[in-house]
Amino acid sequence: MKKLIPFGYFASIVLILSGILYFFAANWPEFSRFEKLSLAVAAMLLFYILSVLSTKFLSHQVFLGKWLLVAGAITYGLSLALIGQIYNSHADSYVLFLIWLIPTLLLALSTNYAPFSILSFVLFHLAYWFYMNPSSYSIVRTDFQEWLIYLVIAVINFILFILTFTSILDNRAIRYMSYTMTHIMLIGMSIFELYEPYSGWTNVLYILFAAISYFYLSTKKMDKYLSIILFTM
Repeated sequence: MKKLIPFGYFASIVLILSGILYFFAANWPEFSRFEKLSLAVAAMLLFYILSVLSTKFLSHQVFLGKWLLVAGAITYGLSLALIGQIYNSHADSYVLFLIWLIPTLLLALSTNYAPFSILSFVLFHLAYWFYMNPSSYSIVRTDFQEWLIYLVIAVINFILFILTFTSILDNRAIRYMSYTMTHIMLIGMSIFELYEPYSGWTNVLYILFAAISYFYLSTKKMDKYLSIILFTM
């Protein structure tokens, strides 16, 4: 029965988030600009206040304060999107994800809590992607420039993967995600028809990366999930 208690709290948080989103979606045209702004800010503050209260008065349920803090971080991003829509800012999408990323990353560094790290990882990639591919205007690039965009994100993910084996970033979730993203980016870059002739050479780079990964994993007692990712890719 005790194991069902955390699930009940988690389900409650998800349902509250869903209820807030549905409330906004169903009544959005009826609200004035001031009401929209007030509700967006109130929804963001709600979970942060609940997190503080639960940490203080429900100290035996440590996970609850953390979950509410994560819900607050998610609501913060949704509130930013709502405020941007209210004032019709016409800002590129990457600005939203970048502003959302900054406090989330700070929470990840200060709490060392995996969900914040995962959310930061996702937000960083979204900010990078929409910065390179803005929604408000189009950019004409050469094949090499497009290929280079994928190479940069592959290198960044590989560096993150290496750092997860150090005390700087000892996070298993980021280890698996960064390793998977490195594979995905290199595989995408290797499709010959996309960025000829650069993609052809990427096959050599990917084969080298996969071979080094295989020999390293076969000689070291590593996490089995890394081997699963390697052979799946």
